[in-house]
Amino acid sequence: MEMIFKNEKGEYLFGAKQEICPIDVDTRKIRKVSTIHYPQDMETKEAVDKEPYFKLIQKFTEDDFVYEQKIYSQDIDFSRHTNNAVYVRLIANALSCEFLDKNQITDFEIHYINESVEGQVLRIYKKERENEIEFLIKENDREISRAILKYKNR
Repeated sequence: MEMIFKNEKGEYLFGAKQEICPIDVDTRKIRKVSTIHYPQDMETKEAVDKEPYFKLIQKFTEDDFVYEQKIYSQDIDFSRHTNNAVYVRLIANALSCEFLDKNQITDFEIHYINESVEGQVLRIYKKERENEIEFLIKENDREISRAILKYKNR
């Protein structure tokens, strides 16, 4: 799915692209699209954003640990697991106001790997490189989410 955001003059501001997959309601495991009776003959438009997704395989250590956060009832969505927007907030909270004042975010990509639920404690890690920061969110030894943020100086 793609979204394009334009100003009132029709000028491109930014775009967002997401790749979705079906999850079995009972097992919470990813299912093949062919098993859910999804229409295979849907008309699709050519993608505007042709950039590939990143492979986020960076190894993190406890030296990269930033903070931990418990998941509360207000973090839960209708599926009874942590809302995807909460993971973005956890990542944003790992950035300082000073960083945000001095830099402009140019790209952000997040991968949702496993679900988390109310009561779990998530650990947020970050590894900085030149003009990019990679993040990992874990619950114990289980990876929940990975992300990469690219930026430039203002």
